[in-house]
Amino acid sequence: MLRSGRALKDGYVDVPLGRLAAVVTYLEMTSPPELPPARGPECLIRRVESPDLDWYRRLYRAVGQEWLWFSRLRMTDEELSALIRHPSVAIGRGLGSQLMRHTLEQAWSRNPRRVYLHTCTLDHPSALQFYLKWGFRAYKRAVEVAHDPRLTGDSPASAAPQIPLIGPLSGKAAPIPTTGSCLPETEPRGRRS
Repeated sequence: MLRSGRALKDGYVDVPLGRLAAVVTYLEMTSPPELPPARGPECLIRRVESPDLDWYRRLYRAVGQEWLWFSRLRMTDEELSALIRHPSVAIGRGLGSQLMRHTLEQAWSRNPRRVYLHTCTLDHPSALQFYLKWGFRAYKRAVEVAHDPRLTGDSPASAAPQIPLIGPLSGKAAPIPTTGSCLPETEPRGRRS
């Protein structure tokens, strides 16, 4: 069901000029998994308790620009601060197995009802399989349509060359509603979303 209340019908649907469409897969864990061994270089992982918003946005761009991550770039300072400074949000990417192991250990140490995240077809091609390997289970799909961040100025026109840029380059567009996070989050026991 689309947010407008119309059912999504079989077949192809044109995506408006200057927009992107992605299939979003929502994943969750409802019990701690048996963790596979972490691989990769030795590293020190530390939690940034109250990250500076400019620092966080630079990190988000550095990690996500190749995959057209944009939702957090479009958030106001207040929205971003509420999201990343919430104790149930686990932030960490780039070292794959080690970061996921650490994130899951930290998340499950809080005894949540579930740990959940989402990824989409704009993300790295291995992302979904990576999350499934770690024990997440897919439970829902959605189609996200959003303004292409390369056309709104949120990302440079050269970002994500694997995704064709369709539409004229223009100045900053009007504020665009954001979607949720694709980083693991925990849900305290007794709370439903």
